[in-house]
Amino acid sequence: MRAKMIFVLLVLYGTSAGLEYDPAGWRVILQPATRGAAEVYWQPVDPDLAPPYLLYDTRTLVVPYVTGRGRELAGRRVARDVPQVRRQVRNGQAVLDRVPAWPVDDEHVMSGGPDPRLNRIVVVTDTVDQGLRRRAAESWGELVVIEWDPFAAPLKNL
Repeated sequence: MRAKMIFVLLVLYGTSAGLEYDPAGWRVILQPATRGAAEVYWQPVDPDLAPPYLLYDTRTLVVPYVTGRGRELAGRRVARDVPQVRRQVRNGQAVLDRVPAWPVDDEHVMSGGPDPRLNRIVVVTDTVDQGLRRRAAESWGELVVIEWDPFAAPLKNL
């Protein structure tokens, strides 16, 4: 019921505000960028697909999918001159989006975010802490992996 209400409100807003649709980026632009304000967009998530990525060495687009319907969607060509390969994965975009970029509250977590190649959320830390490992597993199971980088520094706001 909640999804239907959100959809109805989005349609009403779109008809009154003049939404734009960017089919190349699979985005609905709610408010375009202006000189004094950033663009606001909504990107619908398809639970059958996962984030695509590019293999730079072969210049091949990898289109991961989760379900049979996702396999069909992943089979559609983006461009004729871009080689494309489909890959079945466990976690779709909707699942990965449920995990926050910093899924574990710890002073040693320097950054985090989705890694399309691993099909999981990667948390970068400057130390290996068993407590951090346990908290990540308890909260998110196999969705979160920890990358150890002894030279990692916290991200700073610009």
